[in-house]
Amino acid sequence: VHGDYSIESSKGKMSANKKSSFTDNVLVGILVAFGSQPFEVLRSTTIVNKDLAKPSNKLKIVQLVTTIYEREGLRGFWRGGAVSISKSAMNIGLYFTLLDRFRAFYKTLGGDGAFVQFASGFSSKVICATVLSPLIVIKTQMEVAGVKGNMTIKENVSRTLSDIGVRGLWAGLIPSILKEAPYSGLQLVFIEAVKAMLPSSLGLASTTIASPIGSVAAVLLTHPFDNLRVRYQCSGLEVGDKSIIQGKHYRSYWMVIKDIADKEGFHGFYRGLTAMALKRAISAPFIWTLVELLKRCLLYTSPSPRDRQKSRMPSSA
Repeated sequence: VHGDYSIESSKGKMSANKKSSFTDNVLVGILVAFGSQPFEVLRSTTIVNKDLAKPSNKLKIVQLVTTIYEREGLRGFWRGGAVSISKSAMNIGLYFTLLDRFRAFYKTLGGDGAFVQFASGFSSKVICATVLSPLIVIKTQMEVAGVKGNMTIKENVSRTLSDIGVRGLWAGLIPSILKEAPYSGLQLVFIEAVKAMLPSSLGLASTTIASPIGSVAAVLLTHPFDNLRVRYQCSGLEVGDKSIIQGKHYRSYWMVIKDIADKEGFHGFYRGLTAMALKRAISAPFIWTLVELLKRCLLYTSPSPRDRQKSRMPSSA
């Protein structure tokens, strides 16, 4: 998303650095949450409860979709409802708000091009992952299909606090940052690189085309950290007929890494990738295009600093 525009109107020059508001970005997040949550459910279930899908000749993700629908109906794809929407809305709202400000900050330091894009995205996501960690932990636990008891938000929070304490609400923060921060930085760099190769005449369409390409490329490079985060945060969940998943005794990230390597090999680190790649490919064009449209609308509806100054000046009698 480009933050700078030069626009003339019959009412005079509009502000050239207008930033989208937090409220606008939150509204985008709410819309995205409804559309993308099924992919989050598929990702987390594939990683944590990988034996849920019935054996068949279908692709594994198709098997999983069929099994969840048969067991829980359409409602099963929107597990975690309120907490999922809250997390997505706050995440997108906070991220794009911070992104504008970090871009301006790094430019004042003399940064340019790929450095500004990567540093801005990286910094924004570090803050988002840290602030929203409690929501991320509870959301991730609730979106695993087949969990015994299908606990409510209150029950999930109580279980986490009783098992680990308050620090449990920040469980998995390190892999979360290691995934989210580089993902965001790489995503911005890739999107801008793709847009640079497209004809300038495409205008807003260049963002629509470049965003899914950049987003999926970034997912491919950072997914193992997301896999590690999900497994660590879901340690101890009761799944199906089994007493608990293999992660009950995870006490360090190294234990998770060793467990994946020993039992599943390299492929295990990319479990759940298909669902996340599909999510990014579908949601990215919507998110980035809508945010840019909101910025452009603000440019036409908000007076420039010069106009606001003139309006405060007393009129001559």
